[in-house]
Amino acid sequence: MASPSGQYTAEEIPKRDHEEILDYYSSEQSRYDPVLNEWHCCALWGEYDNDHEQDDFNFLYPTFEGDDRPVEEAVAPPNPNLPFDDSLVEDLLLPNPDNALQRQPRDIWLLGLQNKILTVAHLYFRYTAQIPLPNAVILTDEKQQKSFCRSFGLVWDQVKPLEEVFTYPAVAAAIDFFLRLAKNSVVKDNEWDLSNNNLSSVSMSPRFRQFRPLKTTISFKDGSGLQSKDVTIYMIDLGSQSAAPWKVAVKSALNALLVCRLDPTFNEYDIVEFLLTNGISFHTLQPSDTVDRTPDVRRPGLLLYRRPHEYKFESRDYLAYRQRCHSILSHPRGRAALIHGGFMWRLALRSVRFKAVYKGPSGWSPNPDEMVTVRDTSTGTEYVDDKLSVEEQEALCGTYHCLTG
Repeated sequence: MASPSGQYTAEEIPKRDHEEILDYYSSEQSRYDPVLNEWHCCALWGEYDNDHEQDDFNFLYPTFEGDDRPVEEAVAPPNPNLPFDDSLVEDLLLPNPDNALQRQPRDIWLLGLQNKILTVAHLYFRYTAQIPLPNAVILTDEKQQKSFCRSFGLVWDQVKPLEEVFTYPAVAAAIDFFLRLAKNSVVKDNEWDLSNNNLSSVSMSPRFRQFRPLKTTISFKDGSGLQSKDVTIYMIDLGSQSAAPWKVAVKSALNALLVCRLDPTFNEYDIVEFLLTNGISFHTLQPSDTVDRTPDVRRPGLLLYRRPHEYKFESRDYLAYRQRCHSILSHPRGRAALIHGGFMWRLALRSVRFKAVYKGPSGWSPNPDEMVTVRDTSTGTEYVDDKLSVEEQEALCGTYHCLTG
């Protein structure tokens, strides 16, 4: 939207109009921000294209054949008690329309940014605000503000127009805690929930006792070739609250604690929606005796392409890479890229629907490198789930064997 000064500013679109807006703009004119979980659309970014399947962006990130639904519907969770419009992250980052009637738009965005900073500090850095708030030093130097944003995971260009947020007492206290934590300085018991003396200690969360550590083996490549090692994953068993035939398992203790800080009423689908929205790696473990074999869907081989010495890469190499990505992500096991997290998650975000993850494992594979297998020694139950093989990861990353001469 153009302001009176001629500058373009972002305009929030009501949720009821999300579907029409995404249908109106072409893929070149639409950009997804995975940090804020938002779509940004602008006619100046590219040409209109009524045939979205033919544009360059969707060639790499195709939707499933015959699925012409908008993105919001395609990734909607199956839990009818948790509509997509009320997702945790969106509520945290976007202004409340009711408050928009009572406040200036700038105040709304300032409060939204403050809420985001406090939420990230709590979920990912275990921060609990003190009462009353301490008199923390305010970051006034732009260089220090930019350094904080970079370390905290904020985009400086988005924060700079709202830099007065640094003067808010709650934000200043959270930043002071974060900087002391980063410098290994003294952190008080009432400032973070990892301390057993904290009134909101995460160890007191009902979720904390529902996690069980399990052992499994992962494969990876280093300078010596293909390697494997035993690792610990953390599976949560919701007991009578369980709503899925599988169980959520995260791959680090920090992420297990993160799940403990979520709404205690969340079931497996709600937890998975949060993890998927934020690109966090996890598994949906299902008893192996309840899983069928993965559908036998043909796809090209995964052998790495070889190129001779001094080979000049050109557009056909890129087209071949995109086609290979399409074959991997459109396979029933393509869900493994979405639950892998990180860069693989970004690649799969528009190709693989959340619904594919909610359905649980695609099946057991005759190739053990395509499955994660975990045995719960306390019950004797064997669990399985899809995982990306090393060859699939290399193919998705566009890895080549190039002779050096």
